[in-house]
Amino acid sequence: MKEVQAYKCDYCEKLYKVRGTCIRHEKYCRLAPNNQHACLWCSNLQKITPIDGPIQFYCPKVHKSFHTYVAERRNLKCVAITERMPLICELYENVSSLTGADLMEYLQNNYNK
Repeated sequence: MKEVQAYKCDYCEKLYKVRGTCIRHEKYCRLAPNNQHACLWCSNLQKITPIDGPIQFYCPKVHKSFHTYVAERRNLKCVAITERMPLICELYENVSSLTGADLMEYLQNNYNK
């Protein structure tokens, strides 16, 4: 057995042999604070699944289309025409606060497409 030098992600502790690879991973690591989009758990967010393109997200409260860090990592076309999801939003409404008809409408709009 041979001992080797490795680089560890500060967020998920995944190991890499190459420093540059670890640096790139940390930029897009799902556990990095810069990639914790509150919008993903917001009841206002609408998921848009176009036939010929990547998934996009729309918030009717701010009238904007958004993309996540995953779109940036994959270098998708939507990055050029949408904004990166904010980490914090004053209009955030937690999905768990929805009940009854509001919850059903949210689920139908975001998960039955």
